Amino acid sequence: MTNQEMIDKLNQSISLQNEVIGSLSGNPNPAWPISDRIIRPKPTPLAIGPAGYQFTDPSFNTSLRRITDESSSHGASCRVASNAHLSAFNSDSSIFFVVDEGNTVIFYNTDGVKLPYTIPGYGEPCFSYLYSNGIFRAGGDNNRTILGIDVTNGNITGQTNLDEKYPLSGEIYVGGVLVADNDIWATFWGGPAQDEHNLIYHSSGKSTNTLQYIKPFKIHSIALDRTGRFVFIYVRQQDIATVGKILIWDVPSNTFIPMFTPQNLPGGHDCIGYNEWITHDCCTSSDWDAMQWQYRTITDLMHTRDLINPILTPKLVYADDHTSYRNASASGAKPIISSTFRTVDGNNQPDTCPWRAWDDEIIGIMVNGTVYRYCHHQSLYTGDFWDQPLAHVSPDSKYVVFSSNWGQTLLNKRQDVFLAKII
Repeated sequence: MTNQEMIDKLNQSISLQNEVIGSLSGNPNPAWPISDRIIRPKPTPLAIGPAGYQFTDPSFNTSLRRITDESSSHGASCRVASNAHLSAFNSDSSIFFVVDEGNTVIFYNTDGVKLPYTIPGYGEPCFSYLYSNGIFRAGGDNNRTILGIDVTNGNITGQTNLDEKYPLSGEIYVGGVLVADNDIWATFWGGPAQDEHNLIYHSSGKSTNTLQYIKPFKIHSIALDRTGRFVFIYVRQQDIATVGKILIWDVPSNTFIPMFTPQNLPGGHDCIGYNEWITHDCCTSSDWDAMQWQYRTITDLMHTRDLINPILTPKLVYADDHTSYRNASASGAKPIISSTFRTVDGNNQPDTCPWRAWDDEIIGIMVNGTVYRYCHHQSLYTGDFWDQPLAHVSPDSKYVVFSSNWGQTLLNKRQDVFLAKII
């Protein structure tokens, strides 16, 4: 019996088990994509083949493809970018990048073909919104230069030396570069590692130094709205109480708006569109639940509304997600992609709430509150950051790429990258 025949035979057995689970949960197998709230317990992970292997999610009928395996990068685990505000897909949604645990960037097309592209620099890159072959990344001889790169040949097409903005020396690195429409970009740097940075530069030529504030602080990360007008500054944990969880910098007016938790509901991971800001927080008017999100406009930051109405029951307390909205449109008609996962309490104990809809799923949340369900990501989270699924959506909303340890069934409990076709 060949390896493929063994995989198929095992999956037939698992599929029979999943059919029983579906019938017990009252699953009527509605038309795809599914937007019901029927409980579909996470099935046993399918036995999967090597990189390139295609299969169908047994609960939601979504087409999936394994992108990486142990041969993709010399045995290293492969993951999607940790920052869901980045553009992980290029502007025409034809290629995307993954990173291995040594931070090597690997490119694939949406057919799962590994591309022979190599780019200079370090850290997670961010695709251009103007050019399908363009990408931004930190690099340079001083490690503090923002590079514009043609991914097809690795040539540098533009560069900005940050030392010309704030002269620094020594082991000082860039925390990341974020890109908006028309390739407006912003970056943060100034320290040797994450949570030690204090400088932000916006490609309009404006910059800020957080250590010069009345209440000085350091930066965990930043993000841009799609227009590039607003920079969201995520404050490191130890400075939140005095500064706010997030500062929103309106670049043209050079004003800063602090968002405090809990009163301003900025908590959890978030995503930003065109004058839209969605946070994984609770609640404006509903009862507490971990699967609630807040919607507001950036020009009216103090007024929020719950996206989920009614909330799911019974109440779930310990859960998290990462959201991706790089497919945002000015009309607000695109799904906000969320990759949910259950977490643990302060004593490292899991939530005792029974399994519910949306648990450990890749879902799409519409601004009208409709929730589409695409697949179980099958990543078992036990505290390792990289076991979080970290989904990224393509600009055309057709694809979602995510990380998974596939129920810790992969070789040496590694993480690999998977691609879901959601349209």
